[in-house]
Amino acid sequence: MLEKKIADNPTDQAAVLDYAIRVDNLANPRDDKGGDAPKPANYEELIGKAETAYKKAIEMNPADATANFQLGALYFNRAVVFNKELNGLDSKQQTSPKAKELQGKVEGLMGQALPFFEKADAGFTAKASSLDASDKQTYESCLYALQKIYAIKNNTAKVEEVKKKLDGLGAKQ
Repeated sequence: MLEKKIADNPTDQAAVLDYAIRVDNLANPRDDKGGDAPKPANYEELIGKAETAYKKAIEMNPADATANFQLGALYFNRAVVFNKELNGLDSKQQTSPKAKELQGKVEGLMGQALPFFEKADAGFTAKASSLDASDKQTYESCLYALQKIYAIKNNTAKVEEVKKKLDGLGAKQ
């Protein structure tokens, strides 16, 4: 139904973004308690569709903080999955080719996520005084992700900068 809506209105950025978020949610289902549910059999296909739609939404409105956040989150969440797999390896496997491959995937996806989170941060910062509760929550998630990526990259100055933003955001709520 949404695919038809987008086909009929290919320049409707809000519809494209809505479609991307819904497909992303289908790829990453939640259980009744809000935890991760098993991934669907067509996970890769769904993630590909979501990624393409997020990119299209950003192409239509490069400054859209939510679209940038969502694409960053798509990459970040994939990195988290590989990181869990990496952390699940026993000590003997930590230096294996498999571990190196997983580490490379984590770092690559975090690197892909970073510019989108930074754009989202800039967008949310620009309208900080007029953010609604939902946007504040998204902004907070964005800042936590940025903090994690900067920590992985050992960029202490950026970690501190983000921490100050998080502290400031907490005071406004």
